[in-house]
Amino acid sequence: MHLDDLYEGWSGLATIATRIERELLPALAAGRPGSIRRWDWAAGRLGSELAVPVVDALILEGVGSYARAYDERVSLLVWVETPDDIRKKQALDRDGGVFEPYWDQWAADEERVHAREGTRERADVVMEL
Repeated sequence: MHLDDLYEGWSGLATIATRIERELLPALAAGRPGSIRRWDWAAGRLGSELAVPVVDALILEGVGSYARAYDERVSLLVWVETPDDIRKKQALDRDGGVFEPYWDQWAADEERVHAREGTRERADVVMEL
């Protein structure tokens, strides 16, 4: 799952793990299909449901995809680290500049989330690109 589809707008990083923990994981942990609402970036609000079937392994990709709240359900945590200047260029190139006004806020939110969760320190694998 790409978390870009789920963040609740540019300030959604702070709450994404809580949404995953509350909306998605309980059903999957009980062996039932789960769901979570997508973010409709154009409309600026929650959109359609994303159905998630029962799978042997669920891969969450994106900033904020790990939280201590569901640590016991994580079998492998991979931290991918890229220098800030490269990350910023890639994000701005990818989003055609739409991201630019939000970059500083997003970067600060990333720092807070990773400090709170201890993401890099808890990673099983650290990849430096």
